[in-house]
Amino acid sequence: MTKGRDALLWLADALAGAMLVVLTALTFIDVVGRNIFDQPLIGSNELTEYSLALVTFLAYPVVAWKRQHIVVDLFDGISPRWLITLEKIVSDFLGAALFCILSYRLWLQALRLESYGDLTPQLSIPIFYAYFFMSVMSGVTALTFVLSAFAHRANEVSSEHVLDEVV
Repeated sequence: MTKGRDALLWLADALAGAMLVVLTALTFIDVVGRNIFDQPLIGSNELTEYSLALVTFLAYPVVAWKRQHIVVDLFDGISPRWLITLEKIVSDFLGAALFCILSYRLWLQALRLESYGDLTPQLSIPIFYAYFFMSVMSGVTALTFVLSAFAHRANEVSSEHVLDEVV
């Protein structure tokens, strides 16, 4: 299970990193085209928007699993260990609920855009593809938050027992 999970996390990281490289190259080509040849890259804004959506939503599950999201821990130094654990579990389930709502709303919007036949202005790329992707990745992120709550809690409990046995 952990090898499969690690492979999926690595794949999401690698895809997000590759998209960042593509985004950087796209921006470089567009800037050079604008400033040197007085000819911008056609559709660069649309490709940039798509790339940003891919990078962002590919990164969310990784951030959720590794708990790398922004956290304010003002009271962690004085709070008992059980309260910190409870806080992490509640925040995981809250994150899962929010991403479930986001996934549902994005799915509805994707269906609406598909029915309208909305396309990007210059390259005529269907917009609903990005919304379906964002919806699916939001669902994956919600699932990741739930799995994170159980997996990290199990790790914390097992490490507490190891500490008890050592002491």
